[in-house]
Parts: sequence; structure tokens; C-alpha cells
Amino acid sequence: MKTVEPLRDPKLIKKMRTLLKGQSTRNELLFVLGINVGLRISDILKLKFSVLVDPEWNVKDSCLISEKKTGKTKKFYIGHIVQKVLESYIKEIRNVSLDSYIFKSRKGENNIRRNRYP
Repeated sequence: MKTVEPLRDPKLIKKMRTLLKGQSTRNELLFVLGINVGLRISDILKLKFSVLVDPEWNVKDSCLISEKKTGKTKKFYIGHIVQKVLESYIKEIRNVSLDSYIFKSRKGENNIRRNRYP
């Protein structure tokens, strides 16, 4: 795998977010989570609504997960930007349970994967 460097330029981050927002709120949420919470993509894609929202569908302030790669427990905070995009995403989707993956595949109940071809 090639080396990947994070986006550091605020203008580039804003352009990327705008581009993804134009595609879908789901894509924007994936990007915003990735740059704000410090989780690996494998952990982000496995997130379920029950981790980020309470039973009344209010977004939590912080979350606790077990990292896939290390097995360690990690606490992360959900900032205002992530909270706002997540709330918009929740309003868009319908008939979803707390136990559903946030980034659900179009081909079933599983989460999307980080590689295109299984």
C-alpha cells in the first residue's frame, strides 16, 4: 500500500467537503467523521447508530468503541460539525433501527467496505 498523507490545507478540506456534500449527506458525513474523530476507516465503516445516538435519536457528545486493529477501547468526542451533519443525515433516512450500520451498503444490510471489489 502506498503512503497516504492527511489533508492539512483548510481550503482543500472545505472544497472536498463541498464536493462530497453535493454527492450525498452520507458521503459528507463519512468525510467529516474521518477528519474530526481520529478513527481508522475500518472503524468508521463499522459504526452503528446505537454508538453515536441515544434511544431518542439525539446525537451523543462522546462515544466509546473497541478498535478493530488494536482491540483497544477508544473514546472519541463528537464535535459540533460532525453532530450537525449526522443530524441532517438522520433526517434524510427513514425506517432505520439503532442497530443499523450508519454507512450501509446498497446491496443489503451490511456496512460498506473500504475496497471496491470484495
